[in-house]
Amino acid sequence: MREIAEEMLHLHARLAALARPGTIPSFRFRLGVTDLIALSWMPLLLEWLEKVYPQVTIEPEIDLSATLLTRLSDRRLDFVVCPSTIRNPRFAATELGYLELVWMASPKILNGRRSLSKGELAALPLLAQNSASIMHPALSLVLDDPDLVFVRRISCNNMAALAHLAAHGMGVTLLPKAFFRNFLDDERLVVIECDTALPRLEYFATYNRDGHTDFCSQVAEICSRVCNMDS
Repeated sequence: MREIAEEMLHLHARLAALARPGTIPSFRFRLGVTDLIALSWMPLLLEWLEKVYPQVTIEPEIDLSATLLTRLSDRRLDFVVCPSTIRNPRFAATELGYLELVWMASPKILNGRRSLSKGELAALPLLAQNSASIMHPALSLVLDDPDLVFVRRISCNNMAALAHLAAHGMGVTLLPKAFFRNFLDDERLVVIECDTALPRLEYFATYNRDGHTDFCSQVAEICSRVCNMDS
């Protein structure tokens, strides 16, 4: 995380020049993020915002992507970061980049193996988000593969919970590698190699064009910098 902190300091200095007195009025900034963002770089984002814009009251909200986007559309949120966006001219969307998805499981259920065939992988319980998840269309090519029929599925729409369940040996899961590097570093989870084509997970920052657009565009810029760093 040190690299992120250093980059934040450089960006802080550059953007602080934009935050001249009177350029940004006092207002509430209702920020919606998914659980993965909250567990990774949201604290750094909040720290930056509070230092550069002390007159802005930040009100974070953590929820599922579909809920966040609905609240943004209803004007109950001002800015949302999640793996989807709203395709409507009323909203501005900044592509934050792609995350690599990998198969993960606890080493205690793999018996020293790191490479599995499709049949061996499907013999393990699958821990995955259900069909109501906004991510399901991206994952459907994998999870609905007729050659990859898992013996059992356990559904949970919280990725952090999926990681913890997998770390306890309850099954195999498909997660963004960058956001769960700490699980890999301490070997609670390991990456499984398997002959399956895995999609990449794209994240967006979305906000209303008729709100505080200058401020939101600067927030989107810092989100883009942090999201594309190797944590």
